[in-house]
Amino acid sequence: MFDFIGNRRPHYPSTMTRFIGEAIAHRKTSASNDVYKSRAKKMAKFLETGSHDDVELAQRLRENKLPELPEYDPNLRSFVFMDLSIANKLIGRLVIELFDDLIPVGASHFRNRCLPGSRTCLAGTSIQKLVPHYAAFLGKSSALEEGMTLRPVNALRSMQAGTVSLSMKGDEVAIALARSLTLDTTGYQVVGRVHKGLEVLQQLNDVAVGPDSIPFSKVLVSKSGSTNPNGDFEDLEGSRPVTAADAMARLKEQSASARTAVLEALEVGLSSSLNKRKSQEDASAAGRSSPDTAHQNPSLKQHGKSADALTTKASERQASRISKSKALDSVLGVLSDEEDDSDDGA
Repeated sequence: MFDFIGNRRPHYPSTMTRFIGEAIAHRKTSASNDVYKSRAKKMAKFLETGSHDDVELAQRLRENKLPELPEYDPNLRSFVFMDLSIANKLIGRLVIELFDDLIPVGASHFRNRCLPGSRTCLAGTSIQKLVPHYAAFLGKSSALEEGMTLRPVNALRSMQAGTVSLSMKGDEVAIALARSLTLDTTGYQVVGRVHKGLEVLQQLNDVAVGPDSIPFSKVLVSKSGSTNPNGDFEDLEGSRPVTAADAMARLKEQSASARTAVLEALEVGLSSSLNKRKSQEDASAAGRSSPDTAHQNPSLKQHGKSADALTTKASERQASRISKSKALDSVLGVLSDEEDDSDDGA
């Protein structure tokens, strides 16, 4: 063998080539064996303890990047309640703070589902799937499958027990029973959190479930609606629907209140007018002079005539106000009679 300028190249024995090849192969085999042993060791630890070093490291890195849930703000956000029962026995009330300022569409949708009278109201529905120490799923409704699509808000994650999430179509509700970050990646969006009643969620963790995660005992939302941060106020008298009789009674009460307010305003106005008229009459009487004085001073006589004319006009205006007041009172009385007739007809 010669190089390009004609010099003979050195010849290496074949054993040297074989030795180098064997050394490289040995190093590769040794490295792969170390990786295999490390993986096998980690898997054995996972099977024994349920923890894996690589998984825990990935979780720590991911959790360090997750934002915290917003601070409690009763002045900016609305609240709803849900009463839960197990086997027809009330276990407590959940007071839920809705993130109206961060996800208004989802929060409004969930609030509407809690209000009585809604076609898809959560009151009367049961938890169809319960995974202890993970989440409870309820409110599945086929009527909402094509109704809406939520946009994800990365700032709201299932960081803790009590976060309330909606499916992206708004047709299902998930309540986290523990830190449940996988809900955020499986089609659910946080819209609120349990403000009061976390002890109720702890009781759900103790409910026995079957292999398909269906509770053996029926877990029911017995009542739901709008409330205040303390959960001691129920809008529209809780979950009782508003009937026609209730609406008529409320309308009658409002009409009577308005009629009373108008009459009081008229009375105040008339009283003020009468006082003003009396003051004018007193001033006119004080300004009038005796006949002799008026005869001696024609300007005073002319002033008296002007005062009499003003008094006459004031009397006419007062009479007009009184007649208008009577007419208004008559109209209000007719309205009241019509309401009574409608009540009798109903």
